[in-house]
Amino acid sequence: GLNSKIINAALDHRKNRKAELFIVGTRGAGNLKSLGEKCVAFPGADMSNRYQLAENIKDHIMKGVKENRFGHCILSYARPISFSVQKTEVETLLPCSRIYSKEVPDKKSAQGEPGRPAGQKGSPAVRESVILESSLEGIMEYLAGTYIVERLFLVFEENKLSEFGARANHLEGSCQYLKTQGKKIKL
Repeated sequence: GLNSKIINAALDHRKNRKAELFIVGTRGAGNLKSLGEKCVAFPGADMSNRYQLAENIKDHIMKGVKENRFGHCILSYARPISFSVQKTEVETLLPCSRIYSKEVPDKKSAQGEPGRPAGQKGSPAVRESVILESSLEGIMEYLAGTYIVERLFLVFEENKLSEFGARANHLEGSCQYLKTQGKKIKL
């Protein structure tokens, strides 16, 4: 049930737009294929392969962006609210607006001291010159890749906790069902 909720959230978010779907885990890939959806399937995340899996997915995403196959990437996953409650989350991975402000300070807005907005003290909002040892494209690619791996790694952790909670709930429900059935048989 949890896998289906995650898949449905991703499909609902996609709506009717053309999208390339990536999925982690064999059950989810089977569910998507039974719905007639094409996807790129990655193996399930476990304690031994989480980092390498995140790197592989990051490489696939970065390659797709460079080839202009897509420019937007979302994550659909289960986030544990508590041990017994899981919430399906849909989060934008790219563009990574979580880590930067959408408003860029304007040099013209500064009054008084150059690079500092009016009435603000502290470090300058805009620097006149920046020394870059690497190309800006290379820096941005590295930062985006690091951000993607970090988010995927954390999502794998949250998803695993949600999976354990969902399994415990299922086992509890099955236990209650068997107790009820046992009482009926005794009668």
